[in-house]
Amino acid sequence: MEKYRNAFKSTGVERKGKGGYVLNGDLTVKGVTKQVALPFTVTGAVKDPWGNTRFGIEAHTKINRRDFGVNFGNALPAAVSMLATK
Repeated sequence: MEKYRNAFKSTGVERKGKGGYVLNGDLTVKGVTKQVALPFTVTGAVKDPWGNTRFGIEAHTKINRRDFGVNFGNALPAAVSMLATK
């Protein structure tokens, strides 16, 4: 069984309206990389123990699992679906 490294690599941030932003980047799932846009808002700023400012964000998005080769396979006992790749 192959091991995949899932990752997100940012390519830039855009401001969208008052308090809204979009984080653009490359999302890799199971060895397939696609460009995605993650709309987000800043939820607050805090100082870390070393005096640096850290920002919290909240983001929501949807992706199509089939774009990354992730499909539902056969049903397991009790009709529970399992995930499989192409």
